[in-house]
Amino acid sequence: MVSIFQTASGSWHVLSILQAASWLIGAIVTGGFMFANLRVNRDDRIKAFEKDQQSQIKIAQLEEVTRTKPLKERVVLFLNKLDPTIIPALKNGKSDFMLRPTHAQASDLQSLTAEDVNGTFITFLPSTNVILDGSGRVTEMGFRLTPAVAQ
Repeated sequence: MVSIFQTASGSWHVLSILQAASWLIGAIVTGGFMFANLRVNRDDRIKAFEKDQQSQIKIAQLEEVTRTKPLKERVVLFLNKLDPTIIPALKNGKSDFMLRPTHAQASDLQSLTAEDVNGTFITFLPSTNVILDGSGRVTEMGFRLTPAVAQ
């Protein structure tokens, strides 16, 4: 029987052997690169998935931190930052307060009073006005707190 690597006279056909060997080596090398590439891609996908999971956990934590707090809690936090003596004074019976807040504090106070539509916790004093000096800075502001803030 004659092999595909032999000539008709029975001698070895070197070019056919070299061509088949190079094809086989090329297939093995190419397959090796393909499997190596698949492995690298798999590892990259796993890393990307883990990074995405960590990002989602961080987003959930940030959402938890930034979730809007109840109005009463925000009023108390604001008042304690504004002047730590306000809540103790409210507990002792004082309900009307006059302050000289910064522009940012005045803006925050206006936002809180606007949000408390029913006046459950905080309202502007009807007899006082917001006074601005020449530079636009708030110089005096009055507001009334209900006892519910101190509870």
